[in-house]
Amino acid sequence: MVAEVGAAVDGLKRGDHVTVDPNIFCNACEYCRRGQGHLCENLIELGAGAPGGFAEYALVPAASAHLVPQDLPLMHAAMTEPVGCALHGMDLAGAEFGDRFVIFGFGPMGAIFLDLARLAGARDVLVVEPLAGGGEVRRGHGH
Repeated sequence: MVAEVGAAVDGLKRGDHVTVDPNIFCNACEYCRRGQGHLCENLIELGAGAPGGFAEYALVPAASAHLVPQDLPLMHAAMTEPVGCALHGMDLAGAEFGDRFVIFGFGPMGAIFLDLARLAGARDVLVVEPLAGGGEVRRGHGH
């Protein structure tokens, strides 16, 4: 939720519900100028290179804050970035109906991938969790 906005910010106001792209591009390096911000030489990652993620407050450029409906629970809005990353991964993998999937790690991203694989019509999904206490191999069908 937006706590405060700068004087030069248009389109956002205090109390707005937003989701945040945590990747702050410099828009000046060669990669940014070519439209390849994901390769930015000066990338700042909120939650890694600057306060964000689990910080109580984070200073975010207005261009990185995207409005979501006021009735969308903030806990759901907080999942848009990780779900977007997983969707991009599914696209890069060329996932198709009836494919088989192996997911390594069953943390939050692994759980998202499992749901997306099932929604994509996976024929079979194998999830491998190597950490102690969750080290069993889980197998489930996409349907």
